[in-house]
Amino acid sequence: MEKNPQKNTIPPAVALKKIKKKPVLPTQYATTANLGKDAAMLWRKNHADFNFPLLDYQTLATESDVLLSLAADGKYHVIDKKNNTQNLAATNKAINEAALVLKKTITTEHARHKNKNEYLLAYGFIKKNNGRFIFPINNNERKDALTVLTNKLQEAGGIFATCDIGLQGWLGLQSAHELNWCNSTLIRSQRASTSKNVAQQHKKVHRMLYILFHYLGLAFIDKDVAKIRRSFGFLKESF
Repeated sequence: MEKNPQKNTIPPAVALKKIKKKPVLPTQYATTANLGKDAAMLWRKNHADFNFPLLDYQTLATESDVLLSLAADGKYHVIDKKNNTQNLAATNKAINEAALVLKKTITTEHARHKNKNEYLLAYGFIKKNNGRFIFPINNNERKDALTVLTNKLQEAGGIFATCDIGLQGWLGLQSAHELNWCNSTLIRSQRASTSKNVAQQHKKVHRMLYILFHYLGLAFIDKDVAKIRRSFGFLKESF
């Protein structure tokens, strides 16, 4: 096999795509949080002397701010997931292309060897039921296969380390894949935790507003209740 030590082309760097989108909170969470903040502000402004044994405007404002913050975190996790998914897909595409080149190089180099398939296995390829050899697609398996491949390329006398896509190229792809796959796992975990927290906080603030809305009907039963509720920020007749 003809080798060119001077030619060690590393696949084009996988560009990290930056997507700038204005975060938009889920309508349900934003509506409840903003109503809570408005109700707290108007309570302090219009009814500072109004006492409610189960709630005060400072607590309502604080809990509403917490809901807004958690909802914003959840939205950013969604954006991060989209960005990282695109980066991971781009990295995997580069790995697939490099694997095809390496597979062709290996089979050409060992064409006369009866056990040439063993060489493919030694470089991290796996055999499918149909007899074809491919580089693992599952990201966990791919991560392990990249370790096998780069270790093999670093063995003394490795004949493919200086090929077009040699050791340095594969080390770069391995590093990009590990970073993006680890980020994907972390983002999924954080997103699940945040989603649970924001749902619980939304329930908490919504219940505060619900209790306040109906307590106003009792506290001001001899007055224009609808007008009083509007002065607290409740613009609808029911809640």
